[in-house]
Amino acid sequence: MSSTPTTGTQLTREAISAVDRQLAVRIGWLLRTSIVVSSSFIIIGILLWAFGDDSTDSTKVALGKDVDSVHVSPSTIYHGILDGTFTAYIQLGLLLLLLTPTLRVIITGTVFWKQRMWLLVGASVIVLAILILGLLGLAE
Repeated sequence: MSSTPTTGTQLTREAISAVDRQLAVRIGWLLRTSIVVSSSFIIIGILLWAFGDDSTDSTKVALGKDVDSVHVSPSTIYHGILDGTFTAYIQLGLLLLLLTPTLRVIITGTVFWKQRMWLLVGASVIVLAILILGLLGLAE
């Protein structure tokens, strides 16, 4: 038993510190999982390209040479995955990789909301809006 008295402030700081550690562990798990999953899709796409159709057209498509730009949407990625096209797997992996910081901002903003840190909630909302606009191609 400790001889120094503990104050309410000290207990609150310890509780917040435990929440911060728990949040850091969860965010770290999210980031690692997201990297592994997105990398897996990208690697599958590369393998499909490497061991699939050996035509010069697929090489040009993979390198982005002599092809028109293609509109990419979740629907085109979904249908491409169903068709087994390598570009859809790579696009899905990149999309998941781009969503990683967005998920982190959402989690952090939620924690700030629960802790009633309104200035940080506002900053999280602004960052989230910028990320979403960027993902939609509207932030130029």
